[in-house]
Amino acid sequence: MSELGGMVLSLAHQLDDDERAELGRMLRTDGKPDTGPNVEPLLSCTQAARRAQCHVETIRRAVARGALSASRAGRSLRIAPSDLDDWLRMSARAPNRPPTQRPARRRAGSSSPMHDALALLERSLA
Repeated sequence: MSELGGMVLSLAHQLDDDERAELGRMLRTDGKPDTGPNVEPLLSCTQAARRAQCHVETIRRAVARGALSASRAGRSLRIAPSDLDDWLRMSARAPNRPPTQRPARRRAGSSSPMHDALALLERSLA
């Protein structure tokens, strides 16, 4: 055993169980992801949309404009549940935008300025 390994073992004996477990997690080299209580599984866009009760494209657009944090796993986006919850809280607090103003529809038989001008032109040519 190397000198450093011996020092680590002698120090490990002086630690309580929680400290020893934390040291073990820090020294883990088996390549497996840490699945301790502080690690949350990441969500796909589809899972995030289901959880947020919105369309998957809404999630993708929020990520694209930077409103929702996400990471890439290959070509897929992965979203931390805490980031999704933060985004949902911020979205709920955002002021509601006024509805888009659309021009009023004209009823059949009502005249418009263009209609009036064409009628005047027809009368003057007749």
